[in-house]
Amino acid sequence: MELLEKLGVEYSNYFRQADISKEINPVCTSIDEMLNRLEEFENLVANIKNDLAISMEQTIPDLMNSQDDFNKLCKRIDDLEAFIGLVNQNLDRIEKDVVDAEEELGINDVGIKGFLKPIFGKTKKDRRSVSDDAGNSALVYVPPVIFDTKSFFGSNNGE
Repeated sequence: MELLEKLGVEYSNYFRQADISKEINPVCTSIDEMLNRLEEFENLVANIKNDLAISMEQTIPDLMNSQDDFNKLCKRIDDLEAFIGLVNQNLDRIEKDVVDAEEELGINDVGIKGFLKPIFGKTKKDRRSVSDDAGNSALVYVPPVIFDTKSFFGSNNGE
């Protein structure tokens, strides 16, 4: 029994000397932090559910309703691309006609000098020869057929 009393006294001394709060406080702090994080996560999940519900009820139907407008816009873009392609074809044709006309008139220079040389730089002899050539061959300019904007944009500007 003496051994038992001695053991009881030692345990009581141990509990009096040991500061359990030093060991338990870090654990309690960790538990509190985890509970706070869990609560924040729960709020985040609730917000996501609310946002998803709003998306399902409002945003998706709005997107479905605007699908017709989107399809019209896509068609207008496609028509504009076709129009630009046609303008490019017409521009290429006109550039080819200009190059052919420059070759027929003997204009080889490029740039502003090439433009001004036939006007100011030719001698009287050169001018006569060009006019003689023009009279003999009877060159006739045939303008290329180009697009009609009404076929692409309609008759009013509001489209």
